[in-house]
Amino acid sequence: MKTWAKQSLTGIGLSISLVLCICILTGCKDKQAQERADAAEAQLKTNQTQLKDAQNERDGLITNITSLTNSLNEVKAQLTTVTNLKDQANSALNESQASITQLKNQVSSITRDSNEAIAKATSTITRQRDNALAQIKTLQTTIEKTNAQLQEQLQKVAKLEELNTTLQKTIDDLQKKLGDINKLPSIPGL
Repeated sequence: MKTWAKQSLTGIGLSISLVLCICILTGCKDKQAQERADAAEAQLKTNQTQLKDAQNERDGLITNITSLTNSLNEVKAQLTTVTNLKDQANSALNESQASITQLKNQVSSITRDSNEAIAKATSTITRQRDNALAQIKTLQTTIEKTNAQLQEQLQKVAKLEELNTTLQKTIDDLQKKLGDINKLPSIPGL
């Protein structure tokens, strides 16, 4: 931009110098020369107006370039920020995925250990239950035998009581018959 503006200024300056030189050399006495000088002066004013317009346009373009450069720098800063945030997010994602994998492994290990412990406990409880059932059967058999023996003993006791009652009656009858001669000892009741 500056090169273009410099070239324009240089071209305009040379044109003006050329016109002035021509005017000076010709002496500006002749009408044609005067017309050319007027035309050169008009051209000079036009060129000066164009120069001011070009300078204003240049200044506007410089302002636009500055604004665009600032915008570009802001976009670069935002891009850097977004890139940093993306990197942080990726890092956090990788960490969370590693944590999830670690937790999954721990859950698998705990589940495996839990299943093994449950299997062992179930086996132990089943074995203990089977042993308890066997003991219960043995006890039932023993109780049944003991009940049978008890019934047998109760029958014997009942027979002995019956026999004792019969004997006591016999003794009482004998005592009555014998009178008080000799008192026979009584058999104690069971």
